[in-house]
Amino acid sequence: MALIRGYVRLLEGLTSNWLNVLSVIVLAVFVSWYSVDFNNGLPKPETIFEFGKYYFGSPGPYLFGLSLNFISSIAVITLGLSFIYFSFRERYEYQTWFLVATGITGFALLFTSLYFWSYFLLLLITLVVIAIICYFVLSALADDRR
Repeated sequence: MALIRGYVRLLEGLTSNWLNVLSVIVLAVFVSWYSVDFNNGLPKPETIFEFGKYYFGSPGPYLFGLSLNFISSIAVITLGLSFIYFSFRERYEYQTWFLVATGITGFALLFTSLYFWSYFLLLLITLVVIAIICYFVLSALADDRR
């Protein structure tokens, strides 16, 4: 519950000043653009097997892409929620059409964040599968030595 309250305070701080919102927009656009560019360079088809081969071929860019997709999803989710929060908080200050457009933009951004979130989860699941396989292989080798 404290985490949700802290996130709501973050949204209040973001929507209190348009300069704050503009900085989050710039951050989200920059990181998301870079993340989409990175995701286009990932091996196709996007399967766990292909990502496993990509990890062993270049683990540095793999981990960078994992973190980049996570940061992109969080930035876009925060931007979308701040738009939605703004449209509910300022419902008596602005005209209805502006608030509806702001809310729809927020929900569209939340839907867009699913793209980054899905790549993050796919890369993370691949990493977990590799770790589990390595654990079982190493434990089987340790049992053979005894």
